[in-house]
Amino acid sequence: MFEGFNVYTIMYYKAIYKDNNKKVYQDNEQLYLEGVKFPLDELYFELYNYFRKNF
Repeated sequence: MFEGFNVYTIMYYKAIYKDNNKKVYQDNEQLYLEGVKFPLDELYFELYNYFRKNF
């Protein structure tokens, strides 16, 4: 269930704020996965299931 974003989300976006390139991403990939990708995947599946049942 989607519980919102977490501290890793903020940490990731702070890390890429000044220099968003492949090296910075690779150095912070775990932050991206835990703070951005996994929460967005949860949100997607929750919304998908909601709209699939209700429309």
